[in-house]
Amino acid sequence: MRSVRCSIVSFGAEVFAFKRLCVTTEGKYSVALDEQHLELLLDEHVQPPPVQRRPGQQDSIVRMGFPQLRRVTEPSFCACHELNGEAAPQSAIDGAADEKSSSSALPRAFFCPHDFLSLLTSLSLLVGLLLLTAPQLARAHQHLESLPTFAEANIAEGSEKCCFSCDESLLRKAYVCPNCSADFCIDCDLLLHESLQVCPACN
Repeated sequence: MRSVRCSIVSFGAEVFAFKRLCVTTEGKYSVALDEQHLELLLDEHVQPPPVQRRPGQQDSIVRMGFPQLRRVTEPSFCACHELNGEAAPQSAIDGAADEKSSSSALPRAFFCPHDFLSLLTSLSLLVGLLLLTAPQLARAHQHLESLPTFAEANIAEGSEKCCFSCDESLLRKAYVCPNCSADFCIDCDLLLHESLQVCPACN
């Protein structure tokens, strides 16, 4: 029970056993009063609670590398396929490769100081280092820290404000980022919160 946190939402009366379980595991116990209250309680659990540091707890660090995507100028072996006895994917193989050659001519590959690979995410077979790209790490991080809700603001008549992303004129309403105060239209606001989970003005 050291690393388990339980939170319960009850539909009926308060249950002592459920409440004691939540208190013991440092969770949250709630009783829904109506349908609207239930939606509010569920929204509170969408964002995961912060992990509380315990006495003597040490951070676990994952070492990873970010290889560069470069063009291959000479015949080479792909570490993520050739060392495993597999053929490189057809999308990564140059059509001019010699069929009799044991090495696949890759037009581009991910180079790190120890080896190079045709696909990411991969584990370096030489040094055991996790290799990935910066966008892959950003997509994984967005689920830990979601984009805050933009504040809705009215646009005054005669204003020449434009959306920061698509550069369309904002006629009636704008959605303002609380961190950088950039203005967005409704379409870009939906795209940022539902798909990208990152504010382009903040970055």
